[in-house]
Amino acid sequence: MKKIFLQIVRAFYPPLIVFVLHVILITSINIYAIWPDFDIPMHFLGGLVMGITGLRLLRLAEKEKWMQINKKVVSLLMVLCFVALIVILWECAEWMSDHFFASFMQGGLNDTMLDMVLGLCGAFVAGIFGVFKKT
Repeated sequence: MKKIFLQIVRAFYPPLIVFVLHVILITSINIYAIWPDFDIPMHFLGGLVMGITGLRLLRLAEKEKWMQINKKVVSLLMVLCFVALIVILWECAEWMSDHFFASFMQGGLNDTMLDMVLGLCGAFVAGIFGVFKKT
């Protein structure tokens, strides 16, 4: 059980690295003052690495015989659903930060929707390469 737990934790290393890099760039060089649209590649990259995480978790679930998926398109759909959940939770966290702490993480509906679409596009790229690659 400990081995499985560690594999689950390791699956989240890529998004953790991207998040830490984002925080470092914000706090050390105020990246948004230099590149106001830095949000765009970060949401795509976030979706990409969460897609990789979703793939890793899916493979672990199949290896441990918790589930068996015979269709690649179903695997892709599951990865997209996993990332969609994360994207929604992330945008809710941004909204709560703006609402309760008077931050300015969301620039309105267009910004939120673009963030969500970019995250799903990143997930789609990760899913396509991860699910349909030759094994």
